[in-house]
Amino acid sequence: GTGAESFKLIKENNELKTESQWKSKSLKTKFSSPILWEGHLYGLNENRLTCLDATNGSLKWRGNKYGYGQIIAASGHLIILGDSGDLSLVEMNPDKFTEKASFKALTGGRTWNYPALSKGLLFIRNSHEMACYDLRRK
Repeated sequence: GTGAESFKLIKENNELKTESQWKSKSLKTKFSSPILWEGHLYGLNENRLTCLDATNGSLKWRGNKYGYGQIIAASGHLIILGDSGDLSLVEMNPDKFTEKASFKALTGGRTWNYPALSKGLLFIRNSHEMACYDLRRK
């Protein structure tokens, strides 16, 4: 519940020290890691997708709620696997939140596992089932 903080690493006499650059209560991640892309951080603040300016920590926007899910980046988009099995595609755009697609991909059980993407195939799972979605262009 403490939020995010950006640090600068400083080398002094063969020692590394840190200097805080900014702090933000707008990005409190629990089970997922934020994505840094083109100077912006995209992450799940508690359960709502949030975009911050990575240079100063200012809030750019708040998007939809996805629970305590996981996010990965692919081709300028976020692939979000929500904790209830919903799969969503969101454009990485600091100016506005744009969800391009969302559907129930898995049923039953908590989905806290990261999706895996390889050669256009997206693999997802929860405690009861596993699925593969073909994201390649046809």
